[in-house]
Amino acid sequence: MSNSLFKLIDYSLIPAALMVVGKLVGIFLIAGLFSIHIEVRTLANALFAFETLVAPDDLPLISSYSDLFAFALMAFGFAFILISALYFHESHMQISTLNKLAKFDMLSLIKGSFELYHSGFVWLIFLWLANLLILINVSLQRTYLWTFIVTSVFAMALTIIFLKDLLQEVQLARKKSLLH
Repeated sequence: MSNSLFKLIDYSLIPAALMVVGKLVGIFLIAGLFSIHIEVRTLANALFAFETLVAPDDLPLISSYSDLFAFALMAFGFAFILISALYFHESHMQISTLNKLAKFDMLSLIKGSFELYHSGFVWLIFLWLANLLILINVSLQRTYLWTFIVTSVFAMALTIIFLKDLLQEVQLARKKSLLH
């Protein structure tokens, strides 16, 4: 397999785990905050398989906010990549930022295009996957529609910022190739 494919798989482990953990933590956090009784049962025929049982009236509340919590984790992870791409990208980093990083011995924050855009692409996929799962929950009437609207707006905004930075990087690469 190619180096890019290995990196994509490597970069996908953290967002995949965060999405699952975020949903589970969100369920129990919301249940605790709203004093909703949740029952957890393990399934007899499967390893590590369980289901949560919630009263039907409480399901949309728990599902909406736990979906929002899982999405927020994806958005924060992707925002971290965006901040790195916008401010700590080796190709278009400001000299003042570079000097500050050197002063505090934080030059390891500087990232190259390969790492930034591969990891950014993976986080973007998981961001939209979380949004798709919310849409599925809305269509099954397990999640409130406003949750999907809010997450869609955030996903679109973050996607636009990422694509603008990517286009800026392509333009910089073209200018450099014309100069050489």
